[in-house]
Amino acid sequence: NSFFYMTNESSPNNITICSPGSGGSLAGCINEELNGFSSASGIAFYSSNAYISDYISSTLTICNVETNGSLTGCNKDTSSTANLLSAPQGLTTNGGYLYIPNYTANNVTICSIAGTNLSNCSNQNANGLLHGPTTIKFNNSYAYIPNFESNNITICLVGNGGGLTGCANQSLTGLDGAEGITFNNSSGYITNYSGNNI
Repeated sequence: NSFFYMTNESSPNNITICSPGSGGSLAGCINEELNGFSSASGIAFYSSNAYISDYISSTLTICNVETNGSLTGCNKDTSSTANLLSAPQGLTTNGGYLYIPNYTANNVTICSIAGTNLSNCSNQNANGLLHGPTTIKFNNSYAYIPNFESNNITICLVGNGGGLTGCANQSLTGLDGAEGITFNNSSGYITNYSGNNI
């Protein structure tokens, strides 16, 4: 759909939803109240489902995405990801899989998505290279995971079954609390929490 969604950790029970405006601006933004969150820390989409991570309660909530952009029928996942999450952060979907970085456990929960259900969920530690992973993004056949605690990026090849293989860390000049990463064509952009810059 044509909407932007932003989680609000300091206002944990709402998600900000905006429409695209002219010149790249955001327009018609509203805060949609959702019950049961302690600290909504990330949101990802697959088909007509939204997946929202909660940093404090270490839970995952699954919602329906309506054609008007609203989130309905939200329920906590109490089976597939139960006992796997630990301060989950900026989750992402890729190739029919859901990826959830766990900040305090230094691993990534990976689940297969089948319709509205998650299955075969397990944790992978990327060869023990993760130190406070904050999000995960994909570019070509690689996964990129910023490490807030060690100020580097873990880069992994995405293998069969969505697993992370051949992981290695790359240090980059200027990282200062590496928190977010995204790609535009062949360029990557990393946000720095402590440095307040990109």
